[in-house]
Amino acid sequence: MAAQAGLDRRDMPRVRHAAGFDPSHIPAIVGTLRNRADIVGYRRQTGPKAVALHPWGTIFVATTEENQRAAEVKALEACSGDPSRGRRGGPCFLYAIGDDVVLGRRFTEAQTAALPTFNEQLVTALTALLPNGSAAARETLARDYEQARTAKALAVLAGRGTWYLEGRANADEAETATLEGCQIFYGQPCALVASGDGVVPRVGTENWPARDMPRVRHAPGFDPAQIPAVTGAARGRADIVGYRGHAGPKAMALHPWGRVFVAAGEENQRAAEAKALEVCNGDPSRGGRGGTCYLYAIGDEVVMARRLTEPQTPAPVVIPVVTPPPPQLGPRELSRAEIVELQKRLQEMGFAPGAADGEVRLSLLEALDAFALAAQMPTATELKLPTLERARLPLSAASRVEALVGLARKALDAQDVGRALRLLEQAPQIASPPSFQVLLMTGEAHAQRGDTAAARIAFEAARKAAGNAREQAQVEGMLGRLVPDVFPPALPGPLGVLAKPGQPGWSVDGRTGCRVWNPDPVASQTMTWTGPCRNANNIAEGEGHLQWRNPAGVTGYRGALSNGVRHGQGLIEFADGNRFESRFNNGRPDGPGTITLHDKTVMKVMSRDGCVREGASLLMNIGRSREACVAQ
Repeated sequence: MAAQAGLDRRDMPRVRHAAGFDPSHIPAIVGTLRNRADIVGYRRQTGPKAVALHPWGTIFVATTEENQRAAEVKALEACSGDPSRGRRGGPCFLYAIGDDVVLGRRFTEAQTAALPTFNEQLVTALTALLPNGSAAARETLARDYEQARTAKALAVLAGRGTWYLEGRANADEAETATLEGCQIFYGQPCALVASGDGVVPRVGTENWPARDMPRVRHAPGFDPAQIPAVTGAARGRADIVGYRGHAGPKAMALHPWGRVFVAAGEENQRAAEAKALEVCNGDPSRGGRGGTCYLYAIGDEVVMARRLTEPQTPAPVVIPVVTPPPPQLGPRELSRAEIVELQKRLQEMGFAPGAADGEVRLSLLEALDAFALAAQMPTATELKLPTLERARLPLSAASRVEALVGLARKALDAQDVGRALRLLEQAPQIASPPSFQVLLMTGEAHAQRGDTAAARIAFEAARKAAGNAREQAQVEGMLGRLVPDVFPPALPGPLGVLAKPGQPGWSVDGRTGCRVWNPDPVASQTMTWTGPCRNANNIAEGEGHLQWRNPAGVTGYRGALSNGVRHGQGLIEFADGNRFESRFNNGRPDGPGTITLHDKTVMKVMSRDGCVREGASLLMNIGRSREACVAQ
């Protein structure tokens, strides 16, 4: 035992070797392993690489992984899983990280930090370029892009918005078309942030540079090779290849998605420009998403840089044979000052023409209808001098109330509940307390609208105002027909389905978490709902203000939602300034309504299951496809 205790321990220098990689300094292995091809050639490998070693003298090399951490993990996994050991003899150790020998540090796990995922890199890039957007919107965009079809690319205009295209032939086409489409849409050069499933590296510490795309600014004669954003297949289309050879009126329209439309053979140049834009903007594959179309060419002249969205060639001048009109014998039209006077007189009589400002709007026309009936003037709504002269004369309260009730009855028979209620609300301003007939019809209007609670209040008031048994019986009959509850629409879709371009689903207010159903999502769209969110599933429920925002503008809705869809009376405010008011049923307009154009022209329309018409003409489709409305 004394001799055993006196043995010297020997420190083995190759175990402590810490300089650069050298096969001759690897400890514990046999000589044949030092000459193995992957060991001898290890130092010459320039990419990510690592070596793992087991004390039994087994050694494993990883040189083909996509990053350094993956190489370290691979080497350790191969070593630890060596079937010749069956996991005996303890753990493996990292011998080399790159060309650095690290055995002395006894690492049994990968040391290089894991790289962020593509989704995390993309969200970080979007945050740097769009700091004022919501985090939820950035995460949704990153997720949508990650799921898009290859080849694909994503561009950003710093501080403004994003643009991406998918399904292109190759990466070069996807990058070029995306940058061109982004510059067309925003009117300024954009930066390429992602290509395929990788984020484009920054240049130094600066943000991604904007790249001006020359084909967007191309202005000489027409050349298919210079059309921006389109696919190679589109450039080879017969109508595009043969465009320059067409001698008659012709025009071309382009959408930033890379959709191009040709109009040739129209009767004049303006008609060709209007046709190209009409077909482009009506492209059913887009469904109105992605903003407006632009004129790309007028004749052989390329005009893309001028960002024209309307025909530019003046309409042909037709000089008609003018026959002098006969002298005007009828009453003259009212001046603006006289319209103001008429509005004030109607206000004094208890009708509701709106502000006394000389503007002709729906409220004035409805007030004139009631006045005409009360004054027995069938031409009152013509806004001519006899109307004002009659309005200057006294008109009994009884005849005014009778006129309002008569018009309200006609409105109810036509299922125009909104107008009926507006007319009935004027009656108490003329004669108070309101008559039995006014109260009974008010309850009937609320019942027709589906507001059982309001209808019951009005019928109870009519019961108190009833003057005889017949009127009492009328009230009891109305009360007996009321249903106890008005049921909301069913959920339009599963709660887990989120909206994305081309896929209806739930949109979430990033401020409150409240959900609203989105039947037609577009790229870069956000939603805000200012109203109650009482539903147990955090879904919008009740009266409020809904806004959809995307790069093309803001569309608003004021009115009732139920289970996250429009249900009840509501008003849509379009991005172009036009407004549409109607009653909605399960997301679709259904019943009479009005369209107020941005120039204050008022159109009376009728909707049925999402299809909005003026007479036989289909004007809009909301919550339903245009094809279904045409077939209706």
